[in-house]
Amino acid sequence: MQRTRHRAQGPTRHTYASRAVKEGLPPEMLQKTLGHADYSTTANIYTHIDAQTLVDAVTNTLLINKK
Repeated sequence: MQRTRHRAQGPTRHTYASRAVKEGLPPEMLQKTLGHADYSTTANIYTHIDAQTLVDAVTNTLLINKK
């Protein structure tokens, strides 16, 4: 039986996780999708938030809180 190298899947998992967060997938669902026992693994290792996503999230939070 040939073993699949995990390295090839790494970049795909990181991209998926980052895009899923950006699109609003709930953290618990992302954790389960990636098969992590603890969300901190998902958040600390697999998700990478770009500056624009962070700005948009803060702006949306401020707008929601003004209502």
